[in-house]
Amino acid sequence: MKVIALVRRRPWVGATAAITGLLLGIAIGILIADGRWWPLVAMLPLGLSLVPLVRALVPREDRARVGAAVALSFALHVAVAVLLYTGSVALGRGGFIPGDDIAYADVSANFVRYLKGEEVRPGAGPPYWGGNAYLFGTWVYLESAIFYVVGPEVLVPILFNGVFALAVALLVYDIARRLFDRRSAFLALVLTAFYPSLVVWSSLNLKDALALLLAAICLWGLVRFQQRPRWAELVLAIGVLFPIQSLRPYLFFGLAVLVPLVVALTPGLGLLTRTRWTAAAALASGLLLSLTQSGVDLSPQLLQTFEEQRQAMGLTARTRFVEAPPVIVKEGDTFVIAASAGAPPTSLPATPESVVVHVAPNSRII
Repeated sequence: MKVIALVRRRPWVGATAAITGLLLGIAIGILIADGRWWPLVAMLPLGLSLVPLVRALVPREDRARVGAAVALSFALHVAVAVLLYTGSVALGRGGFIPGDDIAYADVSANFVRYLKGEEVRPGAGPPYWGGNAYLFGTWVYLESAIFYVVGPEVLVPILFNGVFALAVALLVYDIARRLFDRRSAFLALVLTAFYPSLVVWSSLNLKDALALLLAAICLWGLVRFQQRPRWAELVLAIGVLFPIQSLRPYLFFGLAVLVPLVVALTPGLGLLTRTRWTAAAALASGLLLSLTQSGVDLSPQLLQTFEEQRQAMGLTARTRFVEAPPVIVKEGDTFVIAASAGAPPTSLPATPESVVVHVAPNSRII
């Protein structure tokens, strides 16, 4: 009776519950039909793991609506993940879509086989791991730990990604609540939890959701530090930098530079205290920058490096807003230009006098 009365007073409660149940029902039905039991087993504890986070970050008076939004978003993440995976399998892509996702799963599965002493196909083991050795980092180690327990069931780490995305939304909520007010915080939560791009990318076997979570933890720790300077918040903000560096080097570099700046600008500190805090933060960030393979070269070519990475990340993106970068060659490079059908290709070696290579329509540079 109390539930019925609550639904009558607040119709959004019933609507949210119905949509949440529908989305979960779709995902669970597909998983049962496919006999994928590990994702079903993992779904409940992963969903329940968000409950203590809601209780810790959300004031009592807001827990009902925040909890409803989180539950609905979790169901959406699960449904999207299962539908994308199942659709990919149906299309013959093995459950993978962009290409990076299968690389992470492959190297993680081979790493687990190697750890268990099982046979790894030739060329897929150490030291090169099928050409994927460069992928080893925070996400691969986490996925390998999951595969060690459940086997190469890629939907389980994907469900972890959904939880990571919702943890980001809750941290954004708490940051907005501390900086602004409860209304702004709830709006920030909803926008983050249901942002289409974040929902899709956190429903794939990619490292982005984990990278965003660690970055959000860093920023959350810095906001808390500014409101009440304590070593715990500073250690938290700096501590998450290390696992970020193997996920997104530019995030690692940016946050490592940001931490001492935020500490230096913390209000209400005396000169001696501010100097001590800032020096400690700068020392810790400097050590991390010097000891980790961040992929950022601290040299006069730093800005050029950033621009090269920015250009490269947009090469195959539909949303890129810059022209294709010019091909930079050095003496001795050779470009093979395909000719029309039946004609032999033309080899064009680069010389000191070479400036521009004109490509005729319907031809391509290899």
